[in-house]
Amino acid sequence: MALPFPKSVRLLQRSQFQQVYGEGQRRQSSHFVFFTQPQAATAVASRVGITVSRKVGHATERNRIRRRTREAVRLHLRQLGVGWDVVINPRRSVLQAAFSALEREMAAEFRILADRRARAAGGDREG
Repeated sequence: MALPFPKSVRLLQRSQFQQVYGEGQRRQSSHFVFFTQPQAATAVASRVGITVSRKVGHATERNRIRRRTREAVRLHLRQLGVGWDVVINPRRSVLQAAFSALEREMAAEFRILADRRARAAGGDREG
């Protein structure tokens, strides 16, 4: 089964990133910092953006961090469901971490967000 990561599920414009940074919530894990913002109820897919600061290393290291993060996102994107804009800032530790640990963290965060969205949607229907 193919698990694509097309442009339609990515944050691409600077203004989109800034909106999530400015209005979203911040959550941390050992390898990532997640900035999350709920989308409008009419959203068809969650969108994810990845930013890697120059502080984490030279270009080759940043690219490797970005690739590892993108792959973890791609594998677990379905767990996120619909309704979120997420910006992920990987930490330098992503370089040395086992990929299975990165996957676990990504899956756990996406599950938390999916559960929050489901609870919010359930609350809307009852009230």
